[in-house]
Amino acid sequence: MQRDRRIRKSQDFSRVSVDGRSWADHRLVLRAVPNQLRTTRYGFVVRKHIGSAVIRNRLKRRLRAIARDVPEPSNAWDIVLIVRNGARGSTSAQLSRSLKSLLVRARID
Repeated sequence: MQRDRRIRKSQDFSRVSVDGRSWADHRLVLRAVPNQLRTTRYGFVVRKHIGSAVIRNRLKRRLRAIARDVPEPSNAWDIVLIVRNGARGSTSAQLSRSLKSLLVRARID
């Protein structure tokens, strides 16, 4: 995923957390807030209780690949995906379905 499409600064994560709305299923939590940029940016949070560094990094890589394939919405958003315990044994297809269903519920199109 390109650098300009990722949320990397702590203050951006905080803004999404404070100002944004959230939607969840048993694998992911999606937090989103509109931004003033031209592109939608994604941030990924995988906490240590999910597993070892290998497992956490594998989940982040999968989510980055899935987010790369999601069509660009008409409006620009900052989206933070928080991984839940249910995602540990999930396949990429299951994670993709979870993300797409959360985007539909959030009305991000």
